Amino acid sequence: MQYWERLGVQKASVMLLPYASHLEYYVQRRADSQETRQETRNSLGISADRVVGLFVGRLVGVKGVDLLLDGLRLLPPSGRPTLLVVGDGPERANLERAAVEAKLPVKFLGFREAHELPPLFAAADFFLMPSRVEPWGIVLAEAMASGLAVVASDQVGAAYDLLEEGQNGFLVREGSAEAWSDALQRCFSERDRLATMGRQSSEIARQWTCRRSVQLFLTAVAACFQGQH
Repeated sequence: MQYWERLGVQKASVMLLPYASHLEYYVQRRADSQETRQETRNSLGISADRVVGLFVGRLVGVKGVDLLLDGLRLLPPSGRPTLLVVGDGPERANLERAAVEAKLPVKFLGFREAHELPPLFAAADFFLMPSRVEPWGIVLAEAMASGLAVVASDQVGAAYDLLEEGQNGFLVREGSAEAWSDALQRCFSERDRLATMGRQSSEIARQWTCRRSVQLFLTAVAACFQGQH
C-alpha cells in the first residue's frame, strides 16, 4: 500500500489481496491433530508439561536456526523450552553438533512432507521463524492456521501482515542471540497465554485463505468495471 501511495495512487483505488496458501487444509487437520497431540509428543519423547517450540524450513545459514540455539544456550537449563527442528540442509550436521555439545533440548526431525506437518504443529506450543532474510514466509501462515502462537524475526515479510505483537506472537530483532533468548524465555514463562495467542493466530489466518483471496480478486475486478456501461 505504501509503495502505491508513494507513486501517487489514491488509497481508495488500491485493494489488497492476501498472499494465499491452502490454509484450509491446516484448519481442517487441526482438530484431528489436537486429539492426538499427546500421542505425537509421546512418540517424540516429550512429556505433557514441556513447553515446545517448532521450526520448519531448510537448514541453511539464512534461516537463522543457529540464533535459536545460541539464544537457548543463554537460558538456564531449567528455563529452556524444547525445540523441534523440522527440515534438512547443509547446516544440519553443524547444528546438531552444537546442540549436543551444549546439551540443549533440541530434536532434529529431518525433512517431513506437508501431510506430516499438522501433527507436529499440534504437538508444539509456538512456532519460530528466525530468518535473517525472508521475503514472506508461507509456513508462518500455515503454523497460524494450525493454531500456534508465532515468534518471527523482523526480517520476515509475513510478520508485518500476520503478527500482532503481544496478541498472537512476538517480533524479534534479527541477528541477536540475546533477543532470541528473551523471546524464548518469554514463551516459556508465559506458557499459559500461548493457547489464547494460538486461537488469535487462527482467526487472523482465516483472512489469508485461497477462498478469501479469490473473493477479493473478484471484488477488485468488479470494481474496475463499475460505471463503464
